Amino acid sequence: MVDILTITKSKLGLEDVETGALDTFSVTGSDGSSLTLKKAVPWVDARSYTDFATAVAAIGSSEERQLLVQSTFTVSGSITIPSNVTLVCGEGGVITVNTGVTITMNGKIFANKNIQIFSLSGTGVVSGFSNVDKVYPEWWGAAGDGSANDTAPVKAAVATGAHVEFTRQYKVNTEVPLATDFQHLTATDGGRLDYYGSDSSLFVVKAGLVRRGIRISGLRSTNLGAAGGGADAADFFFSEVTGALEESIIENCEIEGYWLAINFAGIGSPPLSTLATGQSYTYAHTDGRNFIRGNHIYGGLTDVPVARGAGIYNRGSGYTVIEGNIIDSMEAGIVCSASCVIANNVVTNTTADNGIYLAGGTNYVVTGNVVENTFADGIACNSVSEVSITGNNILNAGQGAVRIQNCSDVVISGNSINLGANGDHFIRTSNVAAEVQERITIVSNTIIGPGSGLGNPVFVYNSLSTSTDWIISNNLFTGLDTSGIEGAFNERGAFIAIQSGAVRMEVKNNSFVNCIQPTLTTLPLLAANIRYLITNSEHADNTFHFTTAVTTDDKNHGRAWVAIDSDGGAGNVRANSYYSGLITSVTQTGTTGQYTINFSRPLYCPVVSWTSDIQGAGTGSPAWIEMVGGNWTNDTSLLLLTAMDFQTLDSAGAAYWPTASCVFYLEVMETPYTTGLIAPLA
Repeated sequence: MVDILTITKSKLGLEDVETGALDTFSVTGSDGSSLTLKKAVPWVDARSYTDFATAVAAIGSSEERQLLVQSTFTVSGSITIPSNVTLVCGEGGVITVNTGVTITMNGKIFANKNIQIFSLSGTGVVSGFSNVDKVYPEWWGAAGDGSANDTAPVKAAVATGAHVEFTRQYKVNTEVPLATDFQHLTATDGGRLDYYGSDSSLFVVKAGLVRRGIRISGLRSTNLGAAGGGADAADFFFSEVTGALEESIIENCEIEGYWLAINFAGIGSPPLSTLATGQSYTYAHTDGRNFIRGNHIYGGLTDVPVARGAGIYNRGSGYTVIEGNIIDSMEAGIVCSASCVIANNVVTNTTADNGIYLAGGTNYVVTGNVVENTFADGIACNSVSEVSITGNNILNAGQGAVRIQNCSDVVISGNSINLGANGDHFIRTSNVAAEVQERITIVSNTIIGPGSGLGNPVFVYNSLSTSTDWIISNNLFTGLDTSGIEGAFNERGAFIAIQSGAVRMEVKNNSFVNCIQPTLTTLPLLAANIRYLITNSEHADNTFHFTTAVTTDDKNHGRAWVAIDSDGGAGNVRANSYYSGLITSVTQTGTTGQYTINFSRPLYCPVVSWTSDIQGAGTGSPAWIEMVGGNWTNDTSLLLLTAMDFQTLDSAGAAYWPTASCVFYLEVMETPYTTGLIAPLA
C-alpha cells in the first residue's frame, strides 16, 4: 500500500498550486514504490503580472493553463491568446481593448453569461473564438433590459463569427452584418432583439458576399419603426443584391412589424412595388438550398399604422424550402422568383397583394398551405413553369383563388377552394398582349360558393393573351351563385367562361351541385355553352344540379341555353349549346333566321318562353325572337308537337341571320291536359 504521507519533496508550497510551477510531482512509499501525480489544469492569476499581455506571454503556447481575470486590464498592442489558454473571468474581470488593437482569441472562455468581460475602444476588436462554444452580448456590455441601446455589444458579439445566444431583451439601431459562415444566432429564455434604426435591415449579408451554414433560430424581434425613432421600411433579414445566403436555416422566429421579414435578393431583382403590376422580369439567383421554417411573421403594429411588404420575399435563393410558417397581416404573404418548395404555411389577411406569389422562374411545389382572406389572389403564378399546386386550402381570396399569367406546365389538383363572400374566381387568367397560358391542368379540386357573385368561377380571358392545351376535369363546384355576374371583364352568368383565342381546351366530367339557378336574363354556364368559338376543344359530360323549385330533369319541363355563331352571317347553332329535360336540340333550317326546337317526345300544347335579354346583344345580334306560325303562349290548337320553330328578327322586325355571336335562354313546359282533350303520351 502506498504511503502518500512520505513524499520526495520536503514541502508542497502555494506556488505549486497558484503559479503552476510544477505540473507533476511524485509520491514515494516507504516500500520504495512511487506514484506520479499531475494537476488537471494549472491556473495563473493575471494579477501576478504587470499587465495582461505579459501574463499571456509567460504561459506560452505549449502547456494547458487557465488564466484568471478578476480585475480590469488594458491591452494596448495586438496579441494572440493561444489555444492552450482558457480565460476564466470573474465579476469585475474586464479586458479593455484599445482602438486599433486586435485580440485574437484562439483559446476557450469560462465566464458567466450575464457579466461583461470585454470593453472595446474605437476600432478595438476581439476576434477568433474558434474554440468558444457560445458568446453572449453581455460579454461586451449589453444591458439586455429592453430599453438601453445594445447595438455595439450585439454587433461585437455577432462579429466574432461564434454562436451567439440571446437570453434577454436587446435593442439595436443599426444593421448587424453576418460575419462568417456556419454561424448560429439563437435565443433562449425568451430572448428577443428589437430594431429601431434607419438602415434597411436588422441582419444583413452585404453585397458581393456569400454566407453558408447560417442558422437564426428562436429569436423574437419587432421593428419599432418610426414610433420607436427608426424607419418603417426595414427587413428582419436581408441578403443584398449580389449577396447570398446558402445552405442556411431561419427557423422558429417571431418577427413583427418589418417591411420584408425575410428578404433574399437576386441579381437585378426589382423592388416589391413592381410585382403587383403583373410584369415579368429577368433575375438571377444562387442555388441557395435554404430552409425557412416555423416562423411567425406579423405585419401589424397598433402604434405603427403603415403598410408592410411581404412576409417572405425570395428573389435570389433557389431550391429553398419554405415550410410551416405563419404569416399574418402583411401586404403580401410569400413572394418567390426562384425555384422552391412552399409547404404547410398559413398565410392570412394580406392587405394589398397576393397570399403566395410565384413571380418568375421554374420548378415550384406549392402544397398543403392555408391561404385565407387575401386582398388579391390566393396563389398567383406569373411567368413560371413546371409548377405543382396541390392540396392547398384557399378561403375568401379577394380576386382569384389561383391566377395563371403567362405560365406553362402548371398542375392545379386536389385543392379545397372556399370562395367565401368575397372571392371572385377559382381560376383566372390575365389579359396581357403576347402572353400565353399553355398546358394547364386543373383536376379534382373542390370549389365552394357562393363567392362574391362578381366574377366567373373559372375565367379564361383571351382577347389579348392566348390559352392553349388546358384540361379542366373532375372538379366539384358547389353552392355557387352566378346569377348577378355582369361587366366587361366577365361572361354574364357563366360558371366556366373561356373567351375567344383559346385552343384545345377540354372541359369534362365536372360537377355543379346546389348551384343557384340564374334568372332568365342571365346565362348560367359557359362550360357547355362556350360563347366564342374554341378551336379543337371538347366540352362533355359535365353535370348540373340547380337549386330551383323545378329541376332541369322534370318530365314536364325543358331548358336550353343556345349559342349562335355569326360565321359571316350564317347564324350557326353551336354543337356545345346546353339542353336539358324535354328539349333535346335546337337546329337551323334553310329559311333565313329560322330555327327548330326539337323535343324528346310529342308535347301537348307546349308553352315556350325565352329571355328578353339576349346575351351578346348589340350590333349584329337579334333584336328579338318570335315563334313561327303561332304564339309563344299556350295554343290548344297545337297538340302533340315534336318541335316548334322560331326565328330571329332585326330591329325592323325582318328575319335575318345574326351577324354577331350571341346566346339566349329557352324554356318549354308541357300544358297539363284536361278532360275532353287528347292526353299527352307517357
